Amino acid sequence: MKALVYFLEIMLRHPIAILAPGLVVAILYGAGKAMGLPRLFWNERPLNCFLAGLASTLLAAESFLVAYLLDGAGILVARTSFICFLLVGGVVWLLLVGVRIFTLPAASPTSRRARAGWTRGVSPAIRTVDDQGLAGTRASQVPAGAFMAGVGVAAVFVFLLVALTLRILAPELPELAQRQTSDPELHFLALICFILFLAAFVLLRRCATPAVGLCILLSLVLSVDAAIEFWLHSAGLGGLLLLGLLWWSGALRCKLRVPALADLYRRPVRYPPLKQEPTPKPAPLPFDVALDAKDGKPRRLIVVCASGGGIRAATWTAAILGQLDEIEGFRSAARLITGASGGMMGAASWLAFLAKEDNPSQPLPAGTWQDLMKAVSMDSLTGVAQRLVFRDIPMAFMRRNNLADRARALEESWCKNLQDSKLKIDLGVTFGQLRGGEESGRWPSLVLSPMLVEDGRRLIISNLDLTKSTENFVRWLSSKETGTRPVSGRASQTAYHLYQLWPEGWERFPLSTAARLSAAFPYVSSAVILPTEPRRRVVDAGYYDNYGLDWRATGFASWRRQTDLCWREAFQGFW
Repeated sequence: MKALVYFLEIMLRHPIAILAPGLVVAILYGAGKAMGLPRLFWNERPLNCFLAGLASTLLAAESFLVAYLLDGAGILVARTSFICFLLVGGVVWLLLVGVRIFTLPAASPTSRRARAGWTRGVSPAIRTVDDQGLAGTRASQVPAGAFMAGVGVAAVFVFLLVALTLRILAPELPELAQRQTSDPELHFLALICFILFLAAFVLLRRCATPAVGLCILLSLVLSVDAAIEFWLHSAGLGGLLLLGLLWWSGALRCKLRVPALADLYRRPVRYPPLKQEPTPKPAPLPFDVALDAKDGKPRRLIVVCASGGGIRAATWTAAILGQLDEIEGFRSAARLITGASGGMMGAASWLAFLAKEDNPSQPLPAGTWQDLMKAVSMDSLTGVAQRLVFRDIPMAFMRRNNLADRARALEESWCKNLQDSKLKIDLGVTFGQLRGGEESGRWPSLVLSPMLVEDGRRLIISNLDLTKSTENFVRWLSSKETGTRPVSGRASQTAYHLYQLWPEGWERFPLSTAARLSAAFPYVSSAVILPTEPRRRVVDAGYYDNYGLDWRATGFASWRRQTDLCWREAFQGFW
């Protein structure tokens, strides 16, 4: 009881030692569930779960060492030996982990057929496909035994490291528990731990799981802050230094950039663009391109709105578009696809697949949509979490441009998953390469519309000229120029096109980058900065409209007039 009271006293007197393992415990108990943080530790893959238990236990042991070093002597009770202190801390940690494992929700049993449908590498949000071709979820059994195995291995490693460092392997356990350890030995042990964590951070940055990376990063921060507090006798100095570094590093104007616009960051463009700027060459396509009637008959018109919703929305959209594309006439009737976030990623993958086909005017072969859906549903967030832990957080305290942030990792994962799939899809196709197919009506036009943080406008990324649907005109009763005579004028503009900001090279903009900007949801994906003056940051299109464009403007009305169609006529008799 005396050792337990001393342990609680020391941990409560040094909150920095509780903060790091407390964050992990909170995640283990469900904190951050909306962002998927518990899945980083309670992963359905046994190896990942084992490594999470190993890393979190090592972090807890590091916090116990830090707390013992920061405390010179007990106030309420006499100081115990470090070995006794460590054993009490280990028991407390095992109780916390054991209670959580005992309260984990039981997974529903899965059939052999469902287990066979799981594909290695598929995102945890997508499990299997049912008979109707709909992406369904499958409750997975969390390998709690693997997590506890990791805890046990870490406990053995900590005991051996302490024993070898303190040179106390020979005595019996009772003598070992009663021994009072001198500070120099503990300082040497703390230095070894810091070196080991630092080496793991450097060597494992490309292969460590997100949970392991998070625990290693927390251990390093804990070690540095404790060293500052111990040697400089200031509990808050470490935090002030980190805040100072963060402020100093944040003074960079454009730290997170769009690689496709790299040439513009040296000379940022004016925002908003001048109205009298000349039309770029090549000029954007008219909004009613490829809508001419055939054989004197009205042409069917299909407009697709792909809702956002992460990897689930991407998989759903790719599956539905792939299945609809097996119907003859669907592709020629579908003239526009707009939406937000994951939905547009699925639509972009489908369109990129059409762009590589030898005969894109023919419907997809039966069953091709399943390969497309599997390619889109592959895991893409592991790379994002790795880049966040091993690059973005350290780079936040450095005065250097971060040209390979986690948003870039998300884009790279998409491209790799699609390129390595059975269909060999190149998501890096440019809008200039898609232009010809849109103009001839072989495939629909994509309209991606990420939102600008500072003014709430959207950035339209498309081959189409949609200014008529982004400019709002009103009838003014009077004006400075005309006096009391009514005049029509532009009241507001809800969006600007990419070709207005980058007229000389907008057609070289990759589809993968456009899809990534449209799905930039902080803090999962970073809000990158555009090369404009004043600067503007781009985030998910769903912040403005989860279905893409706002069709209340005149653009859609013009489409209806020129095609002599209404929505009911467009769909009547099609299927």
